[in-house]
Amino acid sequence: MLRVLMGIVVGLGYGVLVGSVIFLLDLITRDSDHTGGLILDPKAILRFLILLAMIITGSAGALVGLMVTLFRAGKIKAAMIGFCTGLVVLGGLVLKISPQLKLSAQASWSEVGFLILMFSVLIIMFPAGLAATGMIASVAAGKFVLTR
Repeated sequence: MLRVLMGIVVGLGYGVLVGSVIFLLDLITRDSDHTGGLILDPKAILRFLILLAMIITGSAGALVGLMVTLFRAGKIKAAMIGFCTGLVVLGGLVLKISPQLKLSAQASWSEVGFLILMFSVLIIMFPAGLAATGMIASVAAGKFVLTR
């Protein structure tokens, strides 16, 4: 029971880590106020996106931690579980946002560069990050073996 709880806590901690990094990046690159009567508040949108990223990565990390500790996987299997879960989450996100990605043959290089950057960050967040979370959950759960 303690092992499973430890795996879930590690996964939720990954979600908090991702949210903290995004929040700190916002603090570094903070822009002046551009709010007006008809303009959307960019700070409110960013706060919502930080919360959304924390919820998605935290829940996916908790699922990885739960699966790793229930299967009593070693480090390699835990990384594979995290990587595969990350690919599933990444695929779901790409399918969800694909209608908004209208990339035509006349797209500028800045649009293409932004898409490459966005997908690079998503690949780091989900398959790579959840693989590392699975390995950390496996190691952390191994430390809490109850002996009698």
